[in-house]
Amino acid sequence: MDGSSFKTPGQILREVREARGIDQQEMATRTSIPLRLLAALEIDDYEQLSGDLYVRSFLRSCAKELGLDPQALIDLYQEGINAQQATEAAGEPTWEAEVAVERVGGIPWAMVLRGAAAVLAVVLIILVVVRISNRGDMDSGQTPDVIEIPAAAAPDTAFDAGAVAEESEVVPEDEPTGAPAATAVAGEGADSAAGGESVPAESGGEPEAGAESETPGDRIPAEDVSTAMAGSSAAAIADMPAGDPTLIFADGRRRSLVLRIVGPSPLAVAVAADGAELVPLSVPGRGAISSLPDHGIESGRLYRARDRYVAYWAGDDYFFVRLAEDAGVSVSLNGRPIDIPPGVVGREWELNADKAAP
Repeated sequence: MDGSSFKTPGQILREVREARGIDQQEMATRTSIPLRLLAALEIDDYEQLSGDLYVRSFLRSCAKELGLDPQALIDLYQEGINAQQATEAAGEPTWEAEVAVERVGGIPWAMVLRGAAAVLAVVLIILVVVRISNRGDMDSGQTPDVIEIPAAAAPDTAFDAGAVAEESEVVPEDEPTGAPAATAVAGEGADSAAGGESVPAESGGEPEAGAESETPGDRIPAEDVSTAMAGSSAAAIADMPAGDPTLIFADGRRRSLVLRIVGPSPLAVAVAADGAELVPLSVPGRGAISSLPDHGIESGRLYRARDRYVAYWAGDDYFFVRLAEDAGVSVSLNGRPIDIPPGVVGREWELNADKAAP
C-alpha cells in the first residue's frame, strides 16, 4: 500500500476491492455489513455509521476480508480524525472537504435545539417555584383535621351466669400457643368480685381442625427468603450450557465466540455479531418461551431455565450489545463472566475476543 498515507481509509478499501474484482454487493455479503453502510464507508462518510465504534469495527472487518492490516487502517482513520480536529481548531477547511459527499440541507436543527433548551429551562423554573410555593403553604397553613376513629366497643360482659358456667366447663385440648388462658372450670376457680365466676376472654374464634397458629418463631426471615432465591438462581445458571466455543448450535456449527446473557425476566437486549446491524431479541409471550434444551440451541433465541431467562449468540470476531436494563443481568463471553460497565445501559457496548481471553 505505497502512498497510503495520502489516501483516506475508504479510498484504500475501494481501490483494493476493485483491484481484486469484488463488487460492493459481494463485499457486503462477505463482511455482513449492510450495503448502504459499506458504500458510506468507502467514501469516508462516517456520519452515516452511527459512531466511532461502528467505523472501527467495519474497517477491521473489511481489512481482514481484503487481507490488509486492520490496525494500520484504523490508525490511518484516527490520524485523519486528529488532523480534522486540528484544522477545525485552527479555522481551516477540513480534510472531509476533499471527499465528494452530498449533504442534505433542511431544518436548522441547531436553532431548534437551542429553542427547545430555553423552553425546557423556563418550564423547570416554573415547576421549582410552584413546588416552593406549595411547601410554604403547607408550613404556614393549618394542619388537616384529624379524624378520630372511635375505639371498638368493649365486648358485652353481661352474659347469663348459667351460660358462662356451662361454657367454662368446655376446655379445648389443643389451645393455640400464646392464647389467653381459659377460665377455670366452675367450682375450681378462685372467687372473684362478681361472685367467683369469670368471663372467658374473646380469642378471635376457634382454630380450624388441623390448623396451627402462626407464632413469631414460625415466620421465615426476609433475608432467608432472599438467600434461598439467590441460591435457586445460581443453581439455574449452573445448569445452563456454559456458552463457550465447544457449544454446538442448532445449525451444527461451533463458533469462535459465544455470548450468553441471563436475566430474571425476559431479556430486553439488542445484539449485533461481526459488523451486522443491531437486532433486538424477539420476546414472545411468556407461555410461548421454550425451555432451554440440552443441545441444538439457536443463536439469538430466548429460552427459559427454571426462574431465569437466557439467550446465546454465535460470532467469530466481536459483538455489539445494547442493554435496556442491567438489574439482575449476567453476561459471559466464551464461558467467562463479563462485568457490565457502569452507564452502559442504552448504549452500544463492544465485546471482542480480547475480553474472552483468560
